[in-house]
Amino acid sequence: MIKTVLITRFGEITEININPQEKNLELYFKNKGVSQCKELNQWENGDAVIHLYGYTSGRESKINKHELPPPVDMNLFFGDLLVLKKNKKKILENFTKKDYKCFWNNAFNGFEYLDDSRIEDDEEIYGDNDDYDYEDSFIVDDR
Repeated sequence: MIKTVLITRFGEITEININPQEKNLELYFKNKGVSQCKELNQWENGDAVIHLYGYTSGRESKINKHELPPPVDMNLFFGDLLVLKKNKKKILENFTKKDYKCFWNNAFNGFEYLDDSRIEDDEEIYGDNDDYDYEDSFIVDDR
């Protein structure tokens, strides 16, 4: 058995054991979409490749809530998602929750998160110029 990551439709990351000989990956999904399970993306990750499997169609209530790394960060997926790691010889390897979190953080490297920016830094760069005309009736003063 090989450890791998299943991302539930609610965005929860869980570890599961899979049989590396099993070809039907749909056996490992608790929540499924309406089409067939297929490979959704691949990411190069050092000397391995991370594979994402899941569904591209389904009911609105089954939209997967997990934020995935680019380039599939804007796509909608349904039901659970299965994440597998294969080495260069295409042999499945263990991929734990900890491994997934490291991969996920590295995949988002270089992106700026709005909650990480500080107002003081913006004021240093842009100054404290306020170009709004508060006398304009269209603009509501919320100060």
